[in-house]
Amino acid sequence: MSRTSRYLLSRVMVELEATTQQAQGSYTLTLWDADGRSIILENVTFP
Repeated sequence: MSRTSRYLLSRVMVELEATTQQAQGSYTLTLWDADGRSIILENVTFP
């Protein structure tokens, strides 16, 4: 069993309204579930 096969792999889709100017750069995205567990994704960019 590979190390990654123990984890559920999922996709996250984020939609936002922003001007081209506002969407430039990288962001930190924090996601959490109903139980309070969270994950922080750094250097998120939007096309």
